[in-house]
Amino acid sequence: MNEKRQISVISTIRSMMSSFTQTERLFAKYILTHQEVIYKSITNVTEESGTGYGTVIRFCQKLGLSGFQDFKIHLAQELGNHQTLTSVEKQDSLINAANYYGKQLMVAASEIGEGTLEHVANIILNANKVLVIGVAGSYPAAAELTARLCRLGIDAHAEADSHMQAIRSSLMTSKDVLFAISFSGSTNEILDAARLGREKGTCIVALTNYKKSPLAEISDTVISTGIWEEALESEIGSKLPSYFAIEILTRLICRLQPETMVKLAVTANSVSSKQI
Repeated sequence: MNEKRQISVISTIRSMMSSFTQTERLFAKYILTHQEVIYKSITNVTEESGTGYGTVIRFCQKLGLSGFQDFKIHLAQELGNHQTLTSVEKQDSLINAANYYGKQLMVAASEIGEGTLEHVANIILNANKVLVIGVAGSYPAAAELTARLCRLGIDAHAEADSHMQAIRSSLMTSKDVLFAISFSGSTNEILDAARLGREKGTCIVALTNYKKSPLAEISDTVISTGIWEEALESEIGSKLPSYFAIEILTRLICRLQPETMVKLAVTANSVSSKQI
């Protein structure tokens, strides 16, 4: 593991899930549900997970660790730091829920990195137009990003319909940006549109939870949130990091190009008469 930038073992496992082999994925799922593994021997975990010694070693090395013992040390440190984050249950208090999701955002911030967002901000500022795509639960985030970009004077359009996504993507150029939002990074409609844009030389930016997902693999730049939950475990938990990234991204755009603040004032004034 990189000592200069400590990466969460759990979030790294989740982000790399799609790149693991079938047996490695089996072991990964075992780890995510048996964090007491830090107290067990490699013989115990291979028997309990139904995997082999070689699989466990390769799995640890894929995470950038020397072996199983090194893996247990890093996981133990992480569990100590994060005090074993668990999903928010119905009986949890409002404060507990706020603390939990606050920690999720800290994980996302660590995974994303401000340098990545600043790079994306520059890409957007230099683009002729921006197409933002998302389907189902990811579309509201696409609409939010588009609305923010439009208010800053950036030519942006959001598209939810898969046919229109394909049509618009096929007409893009190397001077445009296709911004694809998908928590799983494996939604077929999004992948199809991204591939069409790539064929046209369009810059593809992905906002996803998994840095090793199919979408990430065909994108030029990846904003990976790397949170600890599966998409269906918590609707709020899976969406907050995306909106957090969008918030910071638009702030960076304003910082990099102050003229956008003038356009923000103009667009705000254009709708002021619609308020009571």
